[in-house]
Amino acid sequence: MISFGLLCYGLMSNDFSMMLIGSAFSGLFVGLFWPTFYHLKEESIGNWHLFEKISGIVLTILTGILVIYWNTLYVLIISFTASTIGLILSSKINNKETNLVEFTEKDNSQNPKLRLISILDGFSGESVRMTRRLAILSGAITIMNFDGILSFALVLGISEALGALIKQVTNFEIYEFTIIVILGCLFCDMLFDQWVIGLILIGIGNSGIFPVVHEYVRDRVNSNDINFRERNRSNGRIIGASFAAFIFVSSFSYIFVFISVIISTSFIFILISDTRLLFKQPPQNDLTHVV
Repeated sequence: MISFGLLCYGLMSNDFSMMLIGSAFSGLFVGLFWPTFYHLKEESIGNWHLFEKISGIVLTILTGILVIYWNTLYVLIISFTASTIGLILSSKINNKETNLVEFTEKDNSQNPKLRLISILDGFSGESVRMTRRLAILSGAITIMNFDGILSFALVLGISEALGALIKQVTNFEIYEFTIIVILGCLFCDMLFDQWVIGLILIGIGNSGIFPVVHEYVRDRVNSNDINFRERNRSNGRIIGASFAAFIFVSSFSYIFVFISVIISTSFIFILISDTRLLFKQPPQNDLTHVV
């Protein structure tokens, strides 16, 4: 509420510093919200992920249209109202007590592989998002002659919603989505005219990988360390966003970003495949195994 209030005030008074402070509060909210949300939501996030992405594509496209053809202030007022409703709803949620019982089979919070998986997941997704923001919002590419903001809304919404949908209606796992990400990166690297297709494919792949990595890491860390994944994923996001921004500001080729995404996504697949063997329980009644 503070974030959108400051943004409204900054817009009405033409005070850019207030806009920056409001944006900082928005980032603070996001950083605090997701670890809390995942802590409260114990069940699978697959169905919720699909609902969230479908809602996101509708809201993102509507917001893009409103910003272009209406007034940004009204959008911020609607957002302030939504945050007020969120405050009322969240006040009715009972705090979940952290289970203090140690589970030795899940005491892997110090496992470097799980930490690296989370960091690479954050790096891969955020480096692409930052590149997509900079490329589209700067007007480097457009869709159907729309300006940068609406093009960004279309690419972001369509790709992530499709990825969540494919994950729910098919048997695709991390292997298939890794291939989609690599294919999208190759489109962006080799076929500059097909950047839009490449960005959509990368968005689909990353959106499909997200629930797989989230549930995989969550099921293997100590139950007491509720922020393990988000903490390490945030570190990866900072690195990825900084790397992509450096490439953009330094006028280096975007190819470096997409090559790094191919490498990081491939490492996630390799690490998860290897860790599955590490955590696989030996058969109990296999006489050959006993011998």
